[in-house]
Amino acid sequence: MGELDQKTALVTGAAGDIGLAISTALVDAGAIVVALDRLPEAQGAEQMRALAGDRLRYASVDVTDRAGVDAAIDAAPGLDIVIGNAGIVEPAPFIDVTPESWQRQLDINLTGNFHLAQAAVRRFRRDGTTGNIVLTGSWVGERPWPEIAPYAATKAALQMLMRSIALEHAADGIRCNVVAPGIVDAGLARAQARRDPVYAERAAKAVPLGSLQTPEEIAAVVRFLVGPAASAVTGATYLADGGSTLGSF
Repeated sequence: MGELDQKTALVTGAAGDIGLAISTALVDAGAIVVALDRLPEAQGAEQMRALAGDRLRYASVDVTDRAGVDAAIDAAPGLDIVIGNAGIVEPAPFIDVTPESWQRQLDINLTGNFHLAQAAVRRFRRDGTTGNIVLTGSWVGERPWPEIAPYAATKAALQMLMRSIALEHAADGIRCNVVAPGIVDAGLARAQARRDPVYAERAAKAVPLGSLQTPEEIAAVVRFLVGPAASAVTGATYLADGGSTLGSF
């Protein structure tokens, strides 16, 4: 088996492209993965098993539901690793952002990860586990990008949440880090690039390494952060953005 043999990991937002890649990478490393998303259980479980086999278990959970998150954390057997990957983006010019859209992105991207991380820390401390938390941030947590102000604000706040957790719980042996993707060739970014040539041109110029990131590249960084090679890493934001934060565009 791999470096995560005998470990149990829980991944939110697991039905999306990045979440699927992370879940698959952790299974490949030897972990048992509890995959959470808002898909109905039958649909989600079938999708997960097709990619990751019987070492992956699916449950339908909304990260804005604190009771549901607590129950999922408590039910996971021998929990060692928690990945907060659930998130949404609703692009709009700043002056057109509605209060409802602002609140929705805040609830899922930031408060949802607060629910998850707090429940995980409580479980780790109760079990005496040197647990590991990785939250999915974004390169726009450090550099603004047009028409996603609420999303960028939540990702910037997520970095400080992570650093606070890392500082307060280092003595418990709990590590907490952020992986910050750039413009990933998946999901909303891929769909927008295919239908909007202006966006596609802007995105292409934003990546100094010359190509959008793949979900598998993001998953590889997560696998590193939760593995033994990163045992001294906590409170860090790992950019996997192809250099976008360098600002060449």
